[in-house]
Amino acid sequence: MWACRRACGATWALKPRVVHWLYVAIIRPSVTFTSLVWWPGCQTASAKRKLSRVQRFACLGITGAMRTTPTSAVVALICLPPLELVVRSEARSAEHRLWSLECWSYLHPNRGRSSILIRLQQSGPIFNMVDVMRPAYNFEPLYRVTMLTREDLTKATGAPPIVKWLLWFTDGSKMKEGTGAGFSGQSVGRRPSFSLGRYATVFQAEIYAILACAYETQSQNRPENYVSICPDSLAALKALKAVRTSPLVHQCQKAMNDISARHAVVQYWVPGHAGIRGNEIADGLAMGGSALRFLGPEPALGVSRRDLQKRLGRWLVNQHGAQWRGLGDTQRQAREFISGPSLVTRAKFFTFNMTQSGAATGLLMGHNTLRRHIYLLGLLDSPLYRKSAG
Repeated sequence: MWACRRACGATWALKPRVVHWLYVAIIRPSVTFTSLVWWPGCQTASAKRKLSRVQRFACLGITGAMRTTPTSAVVALICLPPLELVVRSEARSAEHRLWSLECWSYLHPNRGRSSILIRLQQSGPIFNMVDVMRPAYNFEPLYRVTMLTREDLTKATGAPPIVKWLLWFTDGSKMKEGTGAGFSGQSVGRRPSFSLGRYATVFQAEIYAILACAYETQSQNRPENYVSICPDSLAALKALKAVRTSPLVHQCQKAMNDISARHAVVQYWVPGHAGIRGNEIADGLAMGGSALRFLGPEPALGVSRRDLQKRLGRWLVNQHGAQWRGLGDTQRQAREFISGPSLVTRAKFFTFNMTQSGAATGLLMGHNTLRRHIYLLGLLDSPLYRKSAG
């Protein structure tokens, strides 16, 4: 940080966006490293002051504000959560990741380092049902995955000519009401659809549709030698070929291997919304499933890692906003203009250069070189200008 300080001055420096990146990408990770171990110590008043001093130095470099500007107002302006909240957020995320991988043991559940994980799991049921697992290996799958090109597909509305015998089309969909999945069997006349609730992602719906299709093939005990499954999701097909998998993908891989013991199973990628009749039917079934009401406790499937990260990040933003709103009657001018931490406000602020950002920060918070603030600092006898003094 001191090395970066030499590139900053009162009216000249790197752009605010660049200084912010230096702090968030280099300095802050160095401070929060191994926060899983030492986060209880940052709850003391002395630790909070030290962390605030580090972040204040970075905020002054980002905004070009005066040294008298309060730290809480600056971090709210550029939506930069206090370091002690960031440390707790990193600890929550790390502990939950270790718990989901079955690498966390509760020696003292209600106190010490495990207490933050217990409070996280008690805050909502979704944190207890995750679609995360230790790496699973599928080195020799019994099924094949083939990526068809558009040239391989016929111009008609039927199936690709390379596809043989028992044919399935699968699809997943997510709408405002929820998530759904469905599959269509042209040769057997089966067209089921499923509701997967609000928490499932489109990727999980695509995988679940293939899994349900595999179970349907296994339960019918069909005599065909070839089974062709045609989803329109490249991500789902690549996940079924991957080594590191989620529990849902691993379950789907196992089901595909089970039916491959009796059938020659091949999965073909087909482009969505390309006029292929079976794919259009599966898409309609998936949309119909997403409009249905899910019956049972949610989440229906494990919550994905990305969704968990979004929710953990939302907690950090909410805690930062609560701190800003709980300041009482202090910093009246800053609170008049800054309603709270906002990513939109930060994006607009980062379009300024250092001179413009310093001026904007001073006008918003009242800490500037105008006579009133200089008078409050005790450097002038009157806040009035000479022409208005008489």
